[in-house]
Amino acid sequence: MINRYDISVAGNAPTGLPADIAFLLLGRRSEEQICAIRKFPFIGPWGCNGRNDLHFTEQIPLPDYLDTVYLSAIEKKFYSLETALDVNLIKTYRDKYMSLDGEQKLSFIVGFAPYGIVVLWLYYPKKQYIIGVYQGEEIEVDMEDFLPNNPNILLDKICDHYVKTEERVNSEVIKSMLNENFFQKLMHQFSYRYAIEFVGNDSKDYQDFINKYELKSITDSLIDGTFNKLNDGSLLHYHKGGVVQKNSIEWIHGKNQYSCCFFFNELQIQSIFERFYGAHPETKTDFIIRIDAENKKYELSLFRQGLKEPVRIPESAYQLIVFKNKFEDYRSDNYNQPRGAWIW
Repeated sequence: MINRYDISVAGNAPTGLPADIAFLLLGRRSEEQICAIRKFPFIGPWGCNGRNDLHFTEQIPLPDYLDTVYLSAIEKKFYSLETALDVNLIKTYRDKYMSLDGEQKLSFIVGFAPYGIVVLWLYYPKKQYIIGVYQGEEIEVDMEDFLPNNPNILLDKICDHYVKTEERVNSEVIKSMLNENFFQKLMHQFSYRYAIEFVGNDSKDYQDFINKYELKSITDSLIDGTFNKLNDGSLLHYHKGGVVQKNSIEWIHGKNQYSCCFFFNELQIQSIFERFYGAHPETKTDFIIRIDAENKKYELSLFRQGLKEPVRIPESAYQLIVFKNKFEDYRSDNYNQPRGAWIW
């Protein structure tokens, strides 16, 4: 007998590039399917379930296929995708997460990008996994089939309406995203670990100085739509991950509690990663975060074996805010994030 699980599915699209579906089915070919709730339209941020669809669940077996037809509003094009899913990978991620956090429900997010690119994520409250990146094919769809309740509406009209919902996004940013290569790069995976270095001059004895620092947590969110808030130490070991979008660190120094959050310029940090790794994304790399809280100095750099010294990440590539005992202690000159952005 096939095991059944509480499963939900939701749609998603990149910020500024809304999408809509004719249908979205997830399931097993020989069993029941779960159908995503249609929204008008799906929007970003990429990989995020921003409309709380994931609390609608059905009991079905682990899915082994995905079938969908969707509209990329910015292109005014329809795409179709029918693909098999890696059930063993889904089960592996489920079992791994359950061993750490005990969550039993499986929540899937399907991302619809231009050029027929579709991404499937497995979402948990403290970690999100990529199940696969797929390529759909362009098709023709009659509006009568797409919107049977309003069959006479023009495709141009509905697409223009959807795009206007995302006018808050800078048009230059949208232009930079409108190429197939951008979305392929968006999902690239690299091998790295975070290496936290505490520095300062508050003690004559080096060991005594080191012992005064205690790393409490490190979490991150990546531009490929994944995040890791498990705080299980895995981010401090080499792992495959997308380009960092933001990360946060908490530590104790003596009687003081610190926390900081880095927000990265996505296009700039992506370019930095690509230049550093070149054609070898598997190269084991240290993402060094150098912290000198007493002197309010913070540096980021990348280092791999064979280099004489780390490659520094320019301050223009990120914004930083630091708290000491819950009060703001430092912010970078270019910091312009909205209030509360560090809470995620």
